[in-house]
Amino acid sequence: MNKWEIYEYLKKCGYSDKMIPSAKSLKMRFPNADREEILEGIEEYKAAKWLRKGA
Repeated sequence: MNKWEIYEYLKKCGYSDKMIPSAKSLKMRFPNADREEILEGIEEYKAAKWLRKGA
């Protein structure tokens, strides 16, 4: 498990910045991921959304 799997899941589901699931709920979805990987995946998703808004 790595942050990119979390990122891809969030991207596929099309979450808005205000509706991103909590790390706790993502842990339930990805039980093999550690908290750091989940948080990094969320941050990558937020960064990508921010870059797309600026483009």
